[in-house]
Order: sequence, then structure tokens, then C-alpha cells
Amino acid sequence: MDRKENDRPNANDEEDDEGVDPRANEMREAFLARFLQQMLNGGGDLGDTGTKEALVERLKRSQALTSPSVEQAFLSVPRGAFVTADLKDQAYQDNPLRFAKMGFNISAPHMYAVTLEKCDIEPGMSVLDIGSGCGHWTALAGFLVGPAGISHGLDLHQYIVDFSTDNVTKFCKANPMIDLSHVKFFKRNCFLPDPEERKYDRIHVGACCPEAHLHLLIEMLNPGGILVTPYGDHLLKVKKGMDGKTVKEELMAVRYSDLILPSEAEIKHARVEMAKAKATKIVVPPANLMTEVSGLFNNPKFSDVTFIVGTKKFYAHKFILSLRCEVFRAMFEGYTEKAAHEIPITGQDEMTFGTILKFIYSDQADLTEDNVVGVLECANFYKLERLVALCELHLRDGVDIDSAGTVLMIADRFNAPQLRSFALEFVFSNFQAVMKTQSFKDIDRDLMNSILMEAVKRQSM
Repeated sequence: MDRKENDRPNANDEEDDEGVDPRANEMREAFLARFLQQMLNGGGDLGDTGTKEALVERLKRSQALTSPSVEQAFLSVPRGAFVTADLKDQAYQDNPLRFAKMGFNISAPHMYAVTLEKCDIEPGMSVLDIGSGCGHWTALAGFLVGPAGISHGLDLHQYIVDFSTDNVTKFCKANPMIDLSHVKFFKRNCFLPDPEERKYDRIHVGACCPEAHLHLLIEMLNPGGILVTPYGDHLLKVKKGMDGKTVKEELMAVRYSDLILPSEAEIKHARVEMAKAKATKIVVPPANLMTEVSGLFNNPKFSDVTFIVGTKKFYAHKFILSLRCEVFRAMFEGYTEKAAHEIPITGQDEMTFGTILKFIYSDQADLTEDNVVGVLECANFYKLERLVALCELHLRDGVDIDSAGTVLMIADRFNAPQLRSFALEFVFSNFQAVMKTQSFKDIDRDLMNSILMEAVKRQSM
């Protein structure tokens, strides 16, 4: 589907001035557009092609780009890999680009940044990009969801689908360490039925959704999903609750061309093809083992053990705990059947123990700045290696000059080797700044000796 953004006039769509060479008009408007964009970006040589790093810094300064994950996506999957040769010198300017020969536009990088941020994409999610154009937004989403996720792009024309597919293929060949094999493109109008009847966790639309058709896009969302689309004269965010109810938020004023609606003939043909597909397909329901197990968390149904933590009771199931955690397995082997019915837990607070139990049942952790250290300590006690790593990852994302010393002490104290290695490398790379902070001055003698020994070891390598 064509992605069209009307942030600037398009000389090809306007009538030529009488007596004026239309090519002169086009060249003049292109120069003025670039000149204005350069001024907005802080000036500079008009011949400067820019870099992906410079673009990211501009987006961060403007607050269009705020999260580390989206920043890393922009750096790892750069815009320059998805434009044609004639647009390479403009790839890292923050302005829309017109693929004149192919008949579509792509939005300015700040719009990609804003929409990616508002979509709040997490690893393992499924994402749909409607009006995928050159494939860059779809590829960025693919980087964010990771190999375990899904990122699909839709467009109206097969030659555009082929172009975006080719862009991703070439990019992956040149960057073998980045896996975008889960990024796929399809030729289909988004308002026609999907033969696979897929639903998505996140949907991004690159053209304005007509007012009477918004509900059709919402129907494609999974419960808990988010839709970001131009709607009227605003960028609209729609969040779908687990109960199917929606909450709408107007984000910013924008101007986009409308999505192209299918004809009655196209709708009729799609319905016929859908019926044929259903008649010849055997549908296998999705695996739901983890969903069923997670539903037993703190559920008295079939519970055969109760933990008492402070004043709170946690209902649990010995089979699940023994299967998932060797510490609980050993605990139950040492208890008589009667004694194992109610077990007091000391030295742990209710919230932390609840987080541990929820992880055992669901493989998911609700980590925050306030609870992550306690959860890390508890995860080590129960020998939950995956949860330890998730805590390390959460703490790693918060490391900066002021906190490096504190994070290094946490990693050293609570047996987090990956986090310790990262924090130590951060300290060595920023030593002059880190050594002046209070967190570094608070490091105890044993850890400081360990840091010095590591520094000496590196010097001798």
C-alpha cells in the first residue's frame, strides 16, 4: 500500500506554471526543501550527506527518540540501506523522501522514531506495517521483536513488495549478524480479509485511515495490542484492552493521504478466495501450555502447598515448583506430606517472593527499578538462571557514569557475572569520569582490589 506523507509539496502532483520548465520547478523545490531541512537541523554544508549517528543524535535532541532499544534499531538497521541510489545523499536527513520512479513516499525519520516509540514494541511480539514502502519501518520493527517475533509489511503493489523484500535480503547479506529472517512482505489491501486470519500485537499505518474503517484495523489487534495510525488530522494511538475495549489518544497533528479502499469487485473476489482457502485448510489451535500454567499462579484451584510470607498467603502446586526449580524440589523431598501443606518463608518480602513465583509459573518477570535488586538476590537463592539474566539485563540498561560503581557492587555481591563483566568494562572505558562519582568511592576494599588486579591483567595482555 502506498505510503504518502504530505509534509511538503510534490511538484509532480501539481500543474506546471505557464511558460516555466517543470524540471526547473522540481529542482527549485527540492533545493528549497533541503535548505529548510538543513536549517532546522542546525545548518551545515548542503552537500553534507550526514551519518546515521548524526541523525540519531538529532532525533534524541528533539525528543522524538527516547528509548535505548529504538535508538539501537536506528543504528543497527540504518535508513541508507533502504533507499535507492539517487537518494543515498539524503538518507540521513530528517525529511520525507519521494521514490519518484516507484510512486511512493517514505516519512521523515522523526515520524518513524515517534511511531516506533508509541508502539512500544517488545521482543517476541507480532507487528504489522501497513503501507510498508521501502521496508525500513518494517525492518526496524523486525529488529525490535527479534527472531522470536513477527514483522510483516503490507503494500498494494507487487513491485513495491519485491523492492522491500530485496532491500531486507541485501541488508542481511551485508550484515550476517543481524537476523531479519522473520521480516516478510505481502501484497494485499489491509481492508481485504487475510487468508491466514492473522492478528497482531502492534499495527502501524503509513497513511490516513478513513473514519468509517478504523474498526477494521482494531479488529486485527490482539487483546492488549496497540495501533498507531494517521486519523483525520492527527496521529492516533489506540490501545485495545484484554476485554476488547479501546482507549484512544491523539498524539500530534499530521497530514497524510488516505489509505486506498478496495473496490466492491475486489471485496467479492477476496471473499470467494477466503472461502476456498478455509475449505481446504486444517487449522491447528496455537500452543497454550504456558498460558494454562501461568493461570495457576497463586490460584487455590488444585493447590497442594501454601507459602506464608509475612501476612500474605501464596497458593502453589508442588509438581510445577519441583519441575521448574531444583531448590523447591529439594525442599519438598525433605518435608513430610503434612508439614508441606503450609510453609513459612522468612527473610523475603511479599512482593519479591510473589515475583519469583510468577516467574516460575509464566517465565515472565515484572522488574522495576525498585524491586530488581531484591529479585536478583532471590533468583540466585532459588537458582533461577534465566531470571538472574533478566535482572542483569534490566540493571545493565540503567548503567551510566553516576551508577556504574553501584551496579558493579550489586553484580559482585549477588553473583551476577554477566552484569559484573559489563559494569567493569564500562568503568574501564569511562574511568576518568566514573572515579569521581560517589558510587565509585563507596566500593569496598575487596572489590577495589579485584578491579585493580583486573586492570593490571589487561595491561599485561
